[in-house]
Amino acid sequence: MSGLLTGTLPYLRSTLRQNRLALMAWSVVGVALSASAVAGFDVLVSGPEDVASIEGVLAANPAIGLILGPVGDLSTADGLSAWRNLALGGLLVGIGVILLVTKASRGQEDSGQAELFASGVLGRGARLTTACLLGGIGSVLVGLASGLAGVATGGSWKTQMLIGATFTVTGWMATGLAAVSAQLGSDRRSASTIAVATLTALYALRGFSYSLVLPEWTLWANPLGWMSEVNAGTSEERWWPLLLGIALTLFLLIVASLLQSQRDFGVGILPQRSGRARGRIRTVWGLAARLNRSTVIAWSAAFTVIGVVFGYFVTEVQDSFSDNPMIQALLGSGTVSADDLSGGVITMVLTMVGIISTVVGVQIILNLRSEELERRVDPVLGAAVSRPRLFGASVLLALSSSALGMLLSAGVVSAFVQGSDIGHSAGEVLIQMLAVIPASWIVLAVATALVGVLPRASVLAWVVIVVSVFLTLFGALFDLPEAMVALNPFHHVPSIFMADASWTGIAVLIGISLILIIVGFVGYRRRDLA
Repeated sequence: MSGLLTGTLPYLRSTLRQNRLALMAWSVVGVALSASAVAGFDVLVSGPEDVASIEGVLAANPAIGLILGPVGDLSTADGLSAWRNLALGGLLVGIGVILLVTKASRGQEDSGQAELFASGVLGRGARLTTACLLGGIGSVLVGLASGLAGVATGGSWKTQMLIGATFTVTGWMATGLAAVSAQLGSDRRSASTIAVATLTALYALRGFSYSLVLPEWTLWANPLGWMSEVNAGTSEERWWPLLLGIALTLFLLIVASLLQSQRDFGVGILPQRSGRARGRIRTVWGLAARLNRSTVIAWSAAFTVIGVVFGYFVTEVQDSFSDNPMIQALLGSGTVSADDLSGGVITMVLTMVGIISTVVGVQIILNLRSEELERRVDPVLGAAVSRPRLFGASVLLALSSSALGMLLSAGVVSAFVQGSDIGHSAGEVLIQMLAVIPASWIVLAVATALVGVLPRASVLAWVVIVVSVFLTLFGALFDLPEAMVALNPFHHVPSIFMADASWTGIAVLIGISLILIIVGFVGYRRRDLA
């Protein structure tokens, strides 16, 4: 065993030093989530009338509950913090940890660094162990930082540290998931895509279980459901569900270790197909598609699952209207109709699909930046390939993959709607999804401009996605200032289920996207490569 892990400690110190900025960034995310919820409580909830208003909005649009989970006690800062952060914060931490672990494991095999390290005094298991320790330490830092931030801004020790502990355990489970996917995937991209898509699907299924009040076993069958079952912010807080997450983490790490011992260096358990004796890729478009093939395939499967979950949700959620006194009061007063409510649910669900689709698009655009940093762009540009053509291939693939993913999910949702009696047609669902596409493209246009002009700041593309999620979910819920809500591109998407829908916002979004993409092309053509 000592030979297997030889060199782990010095290698870990080096890895922590190299990834210190990423660790700090994800810790800041945790701090921002906790501090903003607790510190902003007095501003967002000034009295019982605000609590009633929030509960009314949630009742009228159950799709928000699908994303954030069950509503607890919103009359306290701890209750608001737990409801807003527990599920969404865990997802963000999990994604960050997955990216760190796959970079520190399979990423080094792809770049050739692992061979250099292996030629020294480094055991075969040292790299995987180091990557897992990196994810574990990062999870602890995020959980501890978020818990202390919540306490410092006025939250209770017990609740805020429990929320932080769920972040840590979720990060540990994501570490185990990333370690396994690193052995399955044929490269870093496919490994991270498998892990992120799996985590996203589990997240959607967790919200699905809560929103439709499914049998309790559906929650306990989902690892992310365990984190919600700690009941943070309520009078029934409990820590023992975290033990299930720790046990799963240990199991996944053992599986990852066994899989690593069975695979060849540089390839995955699910290997790439052998290439042809003579290459058939003759264009940069084919090259971009080939480099991102595993990403597109994995996300296509994820969008299908998301479509099934959301499709079943929108056809079943109307049944919950009859059990909700607030909804019955709205319907009885004639303020809204059942069709209006179901239309609002469909619009919110498709908006979330649009936000999720930006992840695959940004991933594809940033992959070109990774190719540049790893010196694989230079040989391509050394041939008869111009920078605009190379850049355009990745941008076009990102835009089309994002749109196709949205339409795939919308197609599945529309099939559910067509076979139901909720008062809407499959055609309406597809038209609404088409209206969301320009909003998702503007996020990809921001990523394009960053890679073209400010490549070192390209990570900010992920920040744009996080801000879009926050403003979409909480803009109307907490009655945030219009100037702030307007920063969210998805806020300008019209709902075709409303009679007074305006399409002006779509034209503005398309215009801004074109400008940003042009800026990205000009910057990429003129700037120095890495």
